[in-house]
Amino acid sequence: MSQPREARGIPSVEGLHQQSKKTLGQVMGELTENVLMPNSPAADEVGEDDDPGDFDEIRFRTRFNIEVPVEHHEDTLVALRALVDLRNELVHHFLEKHDIWTESGCVEAQAYLDACYEQVDERYMELHAWAKSSVEAREYMASLMQTPEFMDFILHGILPAGAGVEWECSTIVKLLRKAETALAQDNWTSLSDAIASIQKEHPEHTPRRYGCSSWRQVLHESRQFLVRKERTDPNRSTKIWYRSEDK
Repeated sequence: MSQPREARGIPSVEGLHQQSKKTLGQVMGELTENVLMPNSPAADEVGEDDDPGDFDEIRFRTRFNIEVPVEHHEDTLVALRALVDLRNELVHHFLEKHDIWTESGCVEAQAYLDACYEQVDERYMELHAWAKSSVEAREYMASLMQTPEFMDFILHGILPAGAGVEWECSTIVKLLRKAETALAQDNWTSLSDAIASIQKEHPEHTPRRYGCSSWRQVLHESRQFLVRKERTDPNRSTKIWYRSEDK
């Protein structure tokens, strides 16, 4: 199974180390350009570069964005960029603009710093709320990924809540193909022989687990195999043979 891609917008430990080497302006640029998005249908669209194309195994990706109402998105960007400008002004030009050698100058500088603090504190609370939501979302996703339903979907192709099966990449189809490779006679495999082999090595993978009442239904529902029925003796049951459609 493919390894899950790193969640966009949620850096790894290595990513955090790299972020610590960047300037505040660079970090804010990445936040405003790659993470902070307007709350609109276009934000959820998958681009052509994200199309995985044809695949024969379960894949999934995660993407983390902070969505802001469209009418407030631009104002939020302006406020965050102003925070970077404020930082640069305080670090590089504060002493140039304020006379801290006189009492009146100190009073004026103090009032200015108080105003800056209020602006910084407002942005801090906003960023803190976003970070808290990010952590909560990651914890929820981690708990979800530990459920039996999620593991059945990722490992075996069984969709949650009885929604069906991704047959092409399901484990039961892979087991039928494996039995086919080992037991085929003239490109056809006895279903009864395949069932015996699968039940011996993987008894937990039954048709019922995949929403089917029988192995014949698995062959029919999966649409991955051709089926041949053979009845040589009226007193005996019909023998079922199968083979992969691509053979």
